[in-house]
Amino acid sequence: MENIIIKYLNNSISESELAQLTDWLKTPENQIEFKKYIQLHHKLECTFEPNANQTAFDKVKSTIQRKEKKNNYRTFYRYAAVLIIMLSLAGVTFFLINTKDQIAAEENWVELELNDGSIKYIKPDETNFVDELNSLSGSDTQLVYDEEIAEDQKQIFYNTLSVPYGKTFSIVLSDGTRVNLNSGSSLRYSTIFSKDSLQRQVFLDGEAYFNVTSEKERPFIVNSEGMNIEVLGTKFNLTSYQEDEKAYAVLVEGSINAQNPKSEQRITVKPGQKVFYENSDLLTQKTDIRKYIAWVDGELVFIKDSFHVIKNKIERQYDVEINNSYNALNDIKITARFSEETIEEVLKTFQTYKDFNYIINGKTIEITEPKNNKQSE
Repeated sequence: MENIIIKYLNNSISESELAQLTDWLKTPENQIEFKKYIQLHHKLECTFEPNANQTAFDKVKSTIQRKEKKNNYRTFYRYAAVLIIMLSLAGVTFFLINTKDQIAAEENWVELELNDGSIKYIKPDETNFVDELNSLSGSDTQLVYDEEIAEDQKQIFYNTLSVPYGKTFSIVLSDGTRVNLNSGSSLRYSTIFSKDSLQRQVFLDGEAYFNVTSEKERPFIVNSEGMNIEVLGTKFNLTSYQEDEKAYAVLVEGSINAQNPKSEQRITVKPGQKVFYENSDLLTQKTDIRKYIAWVDGELVFIKDSFHVIKNKIERQYDVEINNSYNALNDIKITARFSEETIEEVLKTFQTYKDFNYIINGKTIEITEPKNNKQSE
């Protein structure tokens, strides 16, 4: 069993070996032996907290759920599977030190993946984040690339900035373009835009508000799975989450060209317009852009939107998972504005449109049909 434990800690354990370790840890004697081995051979702190068992278990479980939404981290599951067993059976909280950053990192840490694959985490209380090698500085709310230093760099690197649920973040690129990233979004970008390149290019998964620095000779291109945007200098918001049904963009000022990445169709968008898909064709229409960019100021604005459409936004904003089994709720139209309200206050507002029952269990919300409806049937 010692060899299997070593493989587990080195993240080289197989599925069958993980199953063996899981079964082995079901007895209290083996749990004690497991703890002693790690204390002797690895940097691990163990604290016995009789009342912290469920809290720790919920924390690990919610972390797994968030990781599952973002990516299928098989290595993370291998660590967490045994950890959950230890928490649920023994009431022991383990804090792994200098092991996988995925486990050590809190859910609300912004993640910066560098070109070489290494990960840097920006903590919530970060006040002076500095990476001189990448001409980068910042805090817990934004990163800024030094334009003057970037001009001296000859080698181009691509970094990826990922923002967790329940948080927004901004980044100032080396050309001065500011990008505000919404919850659950990631941006892949070049640390410098070479003067020799014909365009400036970034890749978005999620939602972002762009304030693009004008350069007539080099257009700025945003690539996403749902829609590509080309601009010279302008302000616009692009929404293209993989889990959402449709991608769309709204233009605040300037001019943009939207392109369907799956076809050759291109369309020019004017200020105050929304570009979206109707079947597989790009169309534009006049719209109230307030509800699409309110998130930049920390607000959620809904104007005659269905609950089915806004559910994903609520989940990302409040870092929760909503399971709705009351299908009639999906058809109601909601007009509301939220800023500092709690998730429970938001749900109570929705109840004024149509009654329903809900239970909040940690970060999971179960919505069901009200009992009086079932009785009347």
